[in-house]
Amino acid sequence: MSTHPELRHFKKGISSVSQWTGKEHKEMQKVYLGVLAGAVPAEVLSAACGLLDFIYYAQYQSHTTETLNHMQEALDLFHANKDAFIDLNICEHFNIPKLHSMLHYISSIQKLGSVDGLNSEGPERLHIDYAKKGYRASNKNDYTIQMAKWLQHQESIDLRTAYLWWCANLVPYDEEGEGEDNDTDDMPNSADDVDRDVELRINKDQVTAIKSTELRLYHIVKAPAFSSVPLHRLEQTYGASQFLSALKVFLQENVPAHTRVQPNEYDCYNIYNAVYMTLPSEPHVNDRKHQKTLHATAGHSNGPRKPLSPAQFDTALLIKDVDLHRDSGGLSGLRVAEI
Repeated sequence: MSTHPELRHFKKGISSVSQWTGKEHKEMQKVYLGVLAGAVPAEVLSAACGLLDFIYYAQYQSHTTETLNHMQEALDLFHANKDAFIDLNICEHFNIPKLHSMLHYISSIQKLGSVDGLNSEGPERLHIDYAKKGYRASNKNDYTIQMAKWLQHQESIDLRTAYLWWCANLVPYDEEGEGEDNDTDDMPNSADDVDRDVELRINKDQVTAIKSTELRLYHIVKAPAFSSVPLHRLEQTYGASQFLSALKVFLQENVPAHTRVQPNEYDCYNIYNAVYMTLPSEPHVNDRKHQKTLHATAGHSNGPRKPLSPAQFDTALLIKDVDLHRDSGGLSGLRVAEI
Protein backbone atom coordinates (compact mmCIF):
# COMPACT_ATOMS: atom_id res chain seq x y z
CA MET A 1 0.00 0.00 0.00
CA SER A 2 1.19 3.49 -0.77
CA THR A 3 1.78 5.78 2.20
CA HIS A 4 -1.07 7.99 3.34
CA PRO A 5 -1.54 9.80 6.68
CA GLU A 6 -5.02 8.33 7.19
CA LEU A 7 -4.04 4.73 6.41
CA ARG A 8 -2.40 2.46 8.92
CA HIS A 9 0.34 0.11 7.73
CA PHE A 10 0.37 -3.29 9.39
CA LYS A 11 4.08 -3.91 8.87
CA LYS A 12 4.05 -7.25 10.71
CA GLY A 13 0.82 -8.44 9.14
CA ILE A 14 -2.44 -9.24 10.91
CA SER A 15 -2.09 -12.97 11.55
CA SER A 16 -0.06 -12.41 14.73
CA VAL A 17 -2.68 -10.13 16.32
CA SER A 18 -4.50 -12.12 18.99
CA GLN A 19 -6.99 -9.47 20.10
CA TRP A 20 -8.46 -6.71 17.95
CA THR A 21 -9.92 -3.43 19.10
CA GLY A 22 -12.72 -1.65 17.25
CA LYS A 23 -10.30 0.99 16.02
CA GLU A 24 -7.90 -1.61 14.64
CA HIS A 25 -10.77 -3.34 12.85
CA LYS A 26 -11.71 -0.09 11.12
CA GLU A 27 -8.10 0.63 10.17
CA MET A 28 -7.74 -2.86 8.72
CA GLN A 29 -10.97 -2.55 6.72
CA LYS A 30 -9.62 0.58 5.02
CA VAL A 31 -6.67 -1.24 3.47
CA TYR A 32 -8.07 -4.76 3.15
CA LEU A 33 -9.32 -4.58 -0.42
CA GLY A 34 -6.27 -2.66 -1.60
CA VAL A 35 -3.99 -5.38 -0.25
CA LEU A 36 -6.04 -8.21 -1.78
CA ALA A 37 -6.41 -6.63 -5.22
CA GLY A 38 -4.19 -8.48 -7.70
CA ALA A 39 -3.00 -11.00 -5.09
CA VAL A 40 -6.04 -13.29 -4.82
CA PRO A 41 -8.57 -14.82 -7.25
CA ALA A 42 -11.50 -12.69 -8.33
CA GLU A 43 -13.97 -14.75 -6.27
CA VAL A 44 -12.07 -14.09 -3.05
CA LEU A 45 -11.92 -10.37 -3.79
CA SER A 46 -15.66 -10.27 -4.54
CA ALA A 47 -16.48 -12.12 -1.32
CA ALA A 48 -14.34 -9.70 0.70
CA CYS A 49 -15.93 -6.72 -1.05
CA GLY A 50 -19.44 -7.99 -0.30
CA LEU A 51 -18.60 -8.63 3.35
CA LEU A 52 -17.06 -5.18 3.85
CA ASP A 53 -19.99 -3.47 2.14
CA PHE A 54 -22.39 -5.34 4.40
CA ILE A 55 -20.45 -4.21 7.49
CA TYR A 56 -20.52 -0.57 6.37
CA TYR A 57 -24.24 -0.65 5.59
CA ALA A 58 -24.95 -2.29 8.96
CA GLN A 59 -23.38 0.72 10.73
CA TYR A 60 -25.86 3.22 9.28
CA GLN A 61 -27.77 5.32 11.80
CA SER A 62 -30.88 5.23 9.63
CA HIS A 63 -32.02 3.08 6.75
CA THR A 64 -34.30 3.29 3.75
CA THR A 65 -35.62 0.58 1.45
CA GLU A 66 -32.76 1.38 -0.92
CA THR A 67 -30.02 0.98 1.70
CA LEU A 68 -31.53 -2.31 2.90
CA ASN A 69 -31.62 -3.57 -0.69
CA HIS A 70 -27.94 -2.66 -1.08
CA MET A 71 -27.26 -4.45 2.19
CA GLN A 72 -28.96 -7.59 0.89
CA GLU A 73 -27.03 -7.37 -2.41
CA ALA A 74 -23.74 -7.17 -0.51
CA LEU A 75 -24.67 -10.24 1.54
CA ASP A 76 -25.69 -12.15 -1.60
CA LEU A 77 -22.37 -11.24 -3.21
CA PHE A 78 -20.49 -12.72 -0.26
CA HIS A 79 -22.48 -15.96 -0.25
CA ALA A 80 -22.15 -16.34 -4.01
CA ASN A 81 -18.33 -16.29 -3.81
CA LYS A 82 -17.52 -17.68 -0.35
CA ASP A 83 -16.92 -21.23 -1.65
CA ALA A 84 -13.63 -19.98 -3.08
CA PHE A 85 -12.18 -20.04 0.45
CA ILE A 86 -13.03 -23.77 0.73
CA ASP A 87 -11.61 -24.51 -2.73
CA LEU A 88 -8.34 -22.84 -1.74
CA ASN A 89 -8.20 -24.78 1.56
CA ILE A 90 -8.39 -21.58 3.57
CA CYS A 91 -11.26 -22.92 5.67
CA GLU A 92 -13.35 -26.09 5.83
CA HIS A 93 -16.83 -24.68 6.45
CA PHE A 94 -18.79 -21.53 7.25
CA ASN A 95 -20.70 -22.76 10.29
CA ILE A 96 -19.75 -19.61 12.16
CA PRO A 97 -22.33 -17.91 14.45
CA LYS A 98 -21.30 -14.40 13.39
CA LEU A 99 -21.80 -15.23 9.71
CA HIS A 100 -25.15 -16.88 10.44
CA SER A 101 -26.34 -13.81 12.39
CA MET A 102 -25.85 -11.70 9.27
CA LEU A 103 -28.87 -13.44 7.74
CA HIS A 104 -31.12 -11.83 10.36
CA TYR A 105 -29.78 -8.27 10.25
CA ILE A 106 -32.18 -6.90 7.66
CA SER A 107 -35.32 -8.38 9.26
CA SER A 108 -34.16 -7.14 12.68
CA ILE A 109 -33.58 -3.63 11.34
CA GLN A 110 -37.05 -3.60 9.77
CA LYS A 111 -38.63 -4.63 13.08
CA LEU A 112 -36.46 -2.90 15.69
CA GLY A 113 -34.54 -0.12 13.92
CA SER A 114 -30.89 0.49 13.07
CA VAL A 115 -28.10 -1.34 14.88
CA ASP A 116 -25.49 1.42 14.88
CA GLY A 117 -25.45 1.47 18.68
CA LEU A 118 -25.18 -2.29 19.17
CA ASN A 119 -21.43 -2.50 19.64
CA SER A 120 -19.01 -2.41 22.53
CA GLU A 121 -17.30 0.90 21.67
CA GLY A 122 -19.61 3.00 23.84
CA PRO A 123 -19.46 0.80 26.94
CA GLU A 124 -15.70 0.36 26.59
CA ARG A 125 -15.18 4.11 26.46
CA LEU A 126 -17.60 4.81 29.31
CA HIS A 127 -15.90 2.14 31.40
CA ILE A 128 -12.87 4.44 31.58
CA ASP A 129 -14.87 7.44 32.81
CA TYR A 130 -17.32 5.62 35.09
CA ALA A 131 -15.14 2.86 36.52
CA LYS A 132 -11.39 3.24 36.07
CA LYS A 133 -11.11 6.94 36.89
CA GLY A 134 -13.46 6.61 39.85
CA TYR A 135 -11.49 3.68 41.25
CA ARG A 136 -8.19 5.53 40.87
CA ALA A 137 -9.67 8.51 42.73
CA SER A 138 -10.59 6.30 45.72
CA ASN A 139 -8.30 5.06 48.47
CA LYS A 140 -8.97 1.46 47.32
CA ASN A 141 -10.92 0.70 50.53
CA ASP A 142 -14.72 0.58 50.31
CA TYR A 143 -14.19 1.98 46.84
CA THR A 144 -17.77 1.38 45.61
CA ILE A 145 -19.24 4.15 47.77
CA GLN A 146 -16.34 6.46 46.97
CA MET A 147 -16.72 5.84 43.23
CA ALA A 148 -20.44 6.67 43.38
CA LYS A 149 -19.71 9.88 45.28
CA TRP A 150 -16.95 10.81 42.81
CA LEU A 151 -19.30 10.31 39.88
CA GLN A 152 -21.93 12.55 41.51
CA HIS A 153 -19.33 15.29 41.86
CA GLN A 154 -18.29 14.93 38.22
CA GLU A 155 -21.89 15.16 37.02
CA SER A 156 -22.45 18.29 39.14
CA ILE A 157 -19.36 19.92 37.64
CA ASP A 158 -20.46 19.01 34.10
CA LEU A 159 -23.94 20.45 34.66
CA ARG A 160 -22.48 23.65 36.12
CA THR A 161 -20.07 23.99 33.17
CA ALA A 162 -22.89 23.50 30.66
CA TYR A 163 -25.02 26.10 32.46
CA LEU A 164 -22.20 28.66 32.46
CA TRP A 165 -21.59 28.07 28.75
CA TRP A 166 -25.30 28.54 28.10
CA CYS A 167 -25.35 31.83 30.04
CA ALA A 168 -22.22 33.09 28.28
CA ASN A 169 -23.92 32.72 24.89
CA LEU A 170 -27.14 34.53 25.76
CA VAL A 171 -27.79 37.88 24.08
CA PRO A 172 -30.27 40.04 26.09
CA TYR A 173 -33.19 41.52 24.15
CA ASP A 174 -35.22 44.55 25.11
CA GLU A 175 -39.02 44.57 25.46
CA GLU A 176 -39.53 45.41 21.77
CA GLY A 177 -37.56 42.39 20.63
CA GLU A 178 -34.52 44.33 19.52
CA GLY A 179 -31.03 43.59 20.78
CA GLU A 180 -28.94 45.95 22.83
CA ASP A 181 -26.82 46.59 19.77
CA ASN A 182 -28.50 46.75 16.37
CA ASP A 183 -25.36 45.35 14.78
CA THR A 184 -25.89 42.03 16.57
CA ASP A 185 -29.14 41.27 14.72
CA ASP A 186 -27.29 39.66 11.82
CA MET A 187 -25.41 36.44 12.10
CA PRO A 188 -21.68 37.03 12.75
CA ASN A 189 -19.40 36.83 9.75
CA SER A 190 -15.99 36.65 11.39
CA ALA A 191 -13.89 33.53 11.08
CA ASP A 192 -14.29 32.73 14.77
CA ASP A 193 -18.07 33.13 14.71
CA VAL A 194 -18.56 31.01 11.62
CA ASP A 195 -17.27 27.96 13.49
CA ARG A 196 -20.08 28.27 16.03
CA ASP A 197 -22.93 26.03 14.96
CA VAL A 198 -25.51 27.43 17.38
CA GLU A 199 -26.18 30.97 18.59
CA LEU A 200 -28.46 31.41 21.59
CA ARG A 201 -30.65 34.50 21.89
CA ILE A 202 -33.09 35.47 24.63
CA ASN A 203 -36.29 37.44 24.14
CA LYS A 204 -37.81 38.27 27.56
CA ASP A 205 -38.22 34.82 29.13
CA GLN A 206 -37.89 32.81 25.90
CA VAL A 207 -34.64 31.41 24.56
CA THR A 208 -34.28 30.59 20.87
CA ALA A 209 -31.53 28.52 19.31
CA ILE A 210 -30.59 29.78 15.85
CA LYS A 211 -28.75 27.41 13.57
CA SER A 212 -25.97 28.92 11.48
CA THR A 213 -26.32 27.86 7.84
CA GLU A 214 -22.94 29.14 6.73
CA LEU A 215 -20.38 26.39 6.20
CA ARG A 216 -16.68 26.97 5.74
CA LEU A 217 -15.74 24.57 2.97
CA TYR A 218 -12.03 24.72 3.71
CA HIS A 219 -9.43 26.53 5.75
CA ILE A 220 -5.65 26.69 6.06
CA VAL A 221 -3.22 27.65 8.79
CA LYS A 222 -2.50 31.34 9.35
CA ALA A 223 1.18 31.31 8.36
CA PRO A 224 2.42 29.53 5.22
CA ALA A 225 5.07 26.84 5.49
CA PHE A 226 7.14 28.62 2.81
CA SER A 227 6.71 32.23 1.75
CA SER A 228 7.73 34.04 -1.46
CA VAL A 229 8.52 30.89 -3.41
CA PRO A 230 9.40 31.57 -7.08
CA LEU A 231 7.51 29.86 -9.87
CA HIS A 232 10.43 27.74 -11.06
CA ARG A 233 10.59 26.04 -7.65
CA LEU A 234 6.91 25.17 -7.87
CA GLU A 235 7.58 23.51 -11.20
CA GLN A 236 10.75 21.68 -10.16
CA THR A 237 10.07 20.68 -6.54
CA TYR A 238 6.30 20.27 -6.59
CA GLY A 239 5.87 19.17 -10.19
CA ALA A 240 3.32 21.93 -10.89
CA SER A 241 4.36 22.40 -14.52
CA GLN A 242 1.00 23.92 -15.53
CA PHE A 243 0.48 26.04 -12.43
CA LEU A 244 0.73 29.43 -14.16
CA SER A 245 -1.66 28.59 -17.01
CA ALA A 246 -4.14 26.98 -14.60
CA LEU A 247 -3.99 30.04 -12.31
CA LYS A 248 -4.78 32.35 -15.23
CA VAL A 249 -7.80 30.27 -16.18
CA PHE A 250 -8.99 30.23 -12.57
CA LEU A 251 -8.70 34.01 -12.23
CA GLN A 252 -10.43 34.55 -15.54
CA GLU A 253 -13.42 32.43 -14.50
CA ASN A 254 -13.75 33.59 -10.89
CA VAL A 255 -12.46 37.18 -10.64
CA PRO A 256 -14.11 40.23 -12.29
CA ALA A 257 -12.10 41.79 -15.10
CA HIS A 258 -11.71 45.20 -13.42
CA THR A 259 -10.09 43.65 -10.33
CA ARG A 260 -8.21 40.84 -12.01
CA VAL A 261 -4.43 40.64 -11.69
CA GLN A 262 -2.46 38.91 -14.42
CA PRO A 263 0.20 36.62 -12.91
CA ASN A 264 3.51 36.10 -14.66
CA GLU A 265 6.60 33.93 -14.35
CA TYR A 266 8.34 36.44 -12.08
CA ASP A 267 5.75 36.31 -9.29
CA CYS A 268 6.34 34.54 -5.98
CA TYR A 269 3.81 32.53 -4.04
CA ASN A 270 3.14 31.32 -0.51
CA ILE A 271 3.08 27.55 -0.05
CA TYR A 272 0.94 25.69 2.46
CA ASN A 273 1.57 22.05 3.26
CA ALA A 274 -2.06 21.13 3.82
CA VAL A 275 -5.63 22.28 3.30
CA TYR A 276 -8.44 21.24 5.67
CA MET A 277 -11.72 20.42 3.94
CA THR A 278 -15.02 20.48 5.84
CA LEU A 279 -17.39 17.89 4.46
CA PRO A 280 -21.14 17.96 5.20
CA SER A 281 -22.64 15.38 7.48
CA GLU A 282 -24.04 12.16 6.05
CA PRO A 283 -27.47 11.55 7.61
CA HIS A 284 -27.24 7.77 7.27
CA VAL A 285 -23.81 7.54 8.87
CA ASN A 286 -23.29 10.46 11.24
CA ASP A 287 -24.83 13.81 12.12
CA ARG A 288 -21.48 15.54 12.55
CA LYS A 289 -19.48 17.34 9.90
CA HIS A 290 -16.24 15.66 8.85
CA GLN A 291 -12.86 17.29 8.33
CA LYS A 292 -10.39 15.84 5.87
CA THR A 293 -6.79 16.91 5.51
CA LEU A 294 -5.15 17.05 2.08
CA HIS A 295 -1.36 17.16 2.13
CA ALA A 296 1.00 18.48 -0.54
CA THR A 297 4.54 18.34 0.81
CA ALA A 298 7.73 18.12 -1.23
CA GLY A 299 10.58 15.87 -0.15
CA HIS A 300 13.01 17.58 2.21
CA SER A 301 16.13 16.88 4.22
CA ASN A 302 16.05 16.34 7.99
CA GLY A 303 19.76 16.80 8.56
CA PRO A 304 22.92 14.93 7.64
CA ARG A 305 22.27 11.95 9.94
CA LYS A 306 18.57 11.45 9.35
CA PRO A 307 16.87 9.91 6.34
CA LEU A 308 15.13 12.13 3.83
CA SER A 309 11.44 12.71 4.25
CA PRO A 310 9.69 11.58 1.07
CA ALA A 311 7.28 13.79 -0.82
CA GLN A 312 3.63 13.41 0.05
CA PHE A 313 0.97 14.47 -2.44
CA ASP A 314 -2.46 13.14 -1.52
CA THR A 315 -5.10 12.12 -4.02
CA ALA A 316 -8.68 13.34 -4.06
CA LEU A 317 -11.87 12.77 -6.03
CA LEU A 318 -12.88 15.84 -8.03
CA ILE A 319 -16.29 16.43 -9.58
CA LYS A 320 -15.77 16.54 -13.34
CA ASP A 321 -19.42 16.31 -14.42
CA VAL A 322 -21.74 17.90 -11.86
CA ASP A 323 -24.98 16.78 -13.53
CA LEU A 324 -23.84 13.18 -13.94
CA HIS A 325 -22.64 12.97 -10.35
CA ARG A 326 -25.88 14.48 -9.01
CA ASP A 327 -28.08 12.11 -11.03
CA SER A 328 -26.12 8.86 -10.69
CA GLY A 329 -24.15 9.39 -7.48
CA GLY A 330 -21.31 7.12 -6.40
CA LEU A 331 -18.18 7.57 -8.50
CA SER A 332 -20.07 8.74 -11.58
CA GLY A 333 -18.84 12.10 -12.83
CA LEU A 334 -15.73 12.01 -10.63
CA ARG A 335 -12.05 11.72 -11.46
CA VAL A 336 -8.94 11.13 -9.41
CA ALA A 337 -6.52 14.02 -9.05
CA GLU A 338 -3.25 14.52 -7.24
CA ILE A 339 -3.00 17.49 -4.92
